[in-house]
Amino acid sequence: MKSLKRLVVFFLFLPLFISSHQRSESYSNWNIEITDEVIKVQSTLSVRESVLINLNLDDFSSLENYLINSIYFSNCNIDDSVTKLTYREGLYKFSINQECLLLDENSFHINNDAFFDLDTTHSHIAKIKIDGKSFPEKIFLNSDRVLEVSLKSSDIPEKSLLSSFLSYFSLGLDHISTGFDHLAFLLGLLLISHRFKNILIAITGFTLGHTLSFCLAVLGLISPASSFVEATIGFSIFILGIEYLSKNKKIFNQYLFFMLIFWALFLLCFYYINGSYLIYGYFGLMIFSFSYLALSKNSKSLSFSLLITSLFGLVHGFGFGGYLSEVGLPDNVLYLALIGFNLGVEFGQIIAALIFLFLLYLNKSLNLLSKNIIESLIAISLVSVGIFWFIQRSF
Repeated sequence: MKSLKRLVVFFLFLPLFISSHQRSESYSNWNIEITDEVIKVQSTLSVRESVLINLNLDDFSSLENYLINSIYFSNCNIDDSVTKLTYREGLYKFSINQECLLLDENSFHINNDAFFDLDTTHSHIAKIKIDGKSFPEKIFLNSDRVLEVSLKSSDIPEKSLLSSFLSYFSLGLDHISTGFDHLAFLLGLLLISHRFKNILIAITGFTLGHTLSFCLAVLGLISPASSFVEATIGFSIFILGIEYLSKNKKIFNQYLFFMLIFWALFLLCFYYINGSYLIYGYFGLMIFSFSYLALSKNSKSLSFSLLITSLFGLVHGFGFGGYLSEVGLPDNVLYLALIGFNLGVEFGQIIAALIFLFLLYLNKSLNLLSKNIIESLIAISLVSVGIFWFIQRSF
C-alpha cells in the first residue's frame, strides 16, 4: 500500500518539474527556379500542432501573420507573394509562392526566425532544390538562422551518396538524443529486463517493430493518426512502469483497480470533450492494458517479451516515421537515406542503453541507493511521466 501512496504523490508532483517535451522542430521544402534577375520560390513549412501548443501559437490567424513576418529574403525584393495556411490531423502547413527581383546577381539569403524567439532549442530542417538540383539539407538553429543560396550553378555543392547517408544518420541520432519519450521507454525496457539475455531480446523486439512501422510510414504505405500515435507512446511508458510495480510489489490487484479507475475517468472525459473521434482506439488500448498486465504477471516466456516489445516498437516506429515523412526523403537516394536515419536512431539507442546500464552499475558499486529503491523510483517516475504525456497528447 505504501507503494501505491508513493505512486499518487509522484503522479501529482513529478509532472510539475518536467516538460512533456516533444522535440521542438519544424520542416520545410523549397523549390527555387532562377530566371535572369527573377527567382520563383515555392515553399511549404510544416509544424505539428503539439509543438505550437507548447509555444502558445495554436491560434490559426495569428500563426499565419507570425510566419509571414518570420520568414523573409535578403538581397531580393518581393514582387509577388501568395500564402496559404492549412490544417489537417494535427499538422499545420504554411505554403508560400513568391517571385523576387534580385538585388545581387550572385546570391540571396533565406532568413528563418520562426519559433526561435519562443524556444531557443527549436530546430528547423529544410530540404531545398534549385532548378531541380538537390541542395544539401539545411538545419536552422537559434544560432544559425540564415541560409545563403548561391545563384551560380558552379557554386551549388553536389550531394554525394555518402553525404546524404551521413546527413540522415545525423538526423536520426539527433532525433533520438532529444526524444525524451523514446528514451524513457528504453529505460523502462531495461528496468523490467534484468538479465542481459532478456535485455537483448527486448531491444531486438523493439528494433524489429519500429523498423517495420518506420519504413511503412515513411514510404507512405500506412498513415496513422499522429495524435493517437504520440499519445500511445506515452501510454507505452506508463504501462511498463505499472508492469514493474505490479510484479515486484506484489500488489497486482491494487494496480488493476487503479487502472480501472483511470480508464473509466479518461474515456468519459475524452468522449465528452472530443466526441467519438478515436474513442474506439482508446477503448482498444484499455483492453490491451488489462490483457497485457494479466499475461505479464504469469508469463516468463522470452517469446512473449519479444512479441510485446515488437508491438510497442511498431507504435514508436510510426512516431519516427511521421517525423521523417515531414522532413522528406530525396527520391534518388530514398533507401540510402532511410537506412541512414534508422541506423542513426539505433546507434543513439545503443549509446543511451549503455549509459543507463553504466549509471545503474555505478550506483550499485558506490552503494548510493539500494537496487529496490532506485528501480522503484524509476518505475514510479515512468508511470507519472507516461500518464502526463498520454493525457496531454490525447487532448
